Amino acid sequence: MNYTNIQNLTERVPALQICLEQMTAAADAMVETYKGKGQILTCGNGGSNADADRLVSQLMKGYVKKRPLADEWKAKLSKVDAAAGEALASKLQTPLAAISLSQHDSLNTAFINDVGADMVFAQHTLGYGRPGDLLFGFSTSGNSDNIYKAALVAKALDMKVVLLAGKDGGKIKPIADVAIVVPGQDSFLIQEYHLAVYNALCMDVEAFFFSV
Repeated sequence: MNYTNIQNLTERVPALQICLEQMTAAADAMVETYKGKGQILTCGNGGSNADADRLVSQLMKGYVKKRPLADEWKAKLSKVDAAAGEALASKLQTPLAAISLSQHDSLNTAFINDVGADMVFAQHTLGYGRPGDLLFGFSTSGNSDNIYKAALVAKALDMKVVLLAGKDGGKIKPIADVAIVVPGQDSFLIQEYHLAVYNALCMDVEAFFFSV
């Protein structure tokens, strides 16, 4: 597929030209997930956790496109309550389903206390993941153990795994279906590239499904 925003990004930021093939493959994987009615699970640590959360925010509501509800949904809402349903239908936006695995404080702290922090994302993936879903992991080193173990569970569930990393891609790279390894060794620079990459991914995936 032709992804305009990814192509434009590599022209604006030539250092990311080496990632063009992988970014295109990641966009393809995201599109196929949504075409199959799947969802994307995201995870990261520290600044990468913030990136994982932001990816969800850009998928679950309109990012640069309008996302009006389908007529079928408008009719269903109006059937439940004509007045309130019409108001909802005029404001709600069609989501691309995504869940940030870090945003469950009670479950996370209980599991970390009772079992271990290294398996907390794996537990979430086991609970939420289904065949055809996609795990999108953020790790500047590619060596985050809790993301590696989540990726193992995802593969066992017949999910796709997309990694956004830096350095050499670390231990997660070999088990990822797509590994976007941006140039750089320092976390701050890697995360600057990560922001640009997932912004372009979200714009192109959104453009595939929404034309307005």
